[in-house]
Amino acid sequence: MERPPPEPLRAGRRGCSGSRQIGQFWMKRLWRQNVGTAHVRIRRREPLGSRSVSDPLFRMVCVPAALDGAPAGWAADMLRDGEIALLADPGGLAAIGAVAHAIGTTTVRVVRAEPTADAQDATVMAYAASLPLIWVAPTFSEEARTWARERGPMTLLVEADGPLPDAERRRIERFVAILGRQSE
Repeated sequence: MERPPPEPLRAGRRGCSGSRQIGQFWMKRLWRQNVGTAHVRIRRREPLGSRSVSDPLFRMVCVPAALDGAPAGWAADMLRDGEIALLADPGGLAAIGAVAHAIGTTTVRVVRAEPTADAQDATVMAYAASLPLIWVAPTFSEEARTWARERGPMTLLVEADGPLPDAERRRIERFVAILGRQSE
């Protein structure tokens, strides 16, 4: 049995939407190039939580109490190019809310609580992923220290039980400044 020959391709209107869609696409594209939306865009300073740090330079993990006593604006300036995730402490939601207000954000990440210290360390390590990490804690396990040593200069472990001392804040500032220079 022979198959019938294929129908010849027709030029012309076949639903007619294809060329119209292409025309509309190019009209919008040209309008954006010529007129654009640049004159409509208004650059305003947005709170940290509202803006998207799409590619943070680093991550920081600490309890809210670590940021108590810091100079006004210190945490917000330090976190300009980074992300913070808080560990739960006795201060609860009130302490987390105070940190959110201090850094001028509407939301703050919280690292989930784990039943053991080793599991908590593993969770923080997983959160760090491939980014540099500033980790503030009262003490660090030997496993956490080994992990940090193997990561090299990508991890800053800061031992502080309560508010960060001035020396440790300066150490964190230097670490963040080095990361900023490396990203330029």
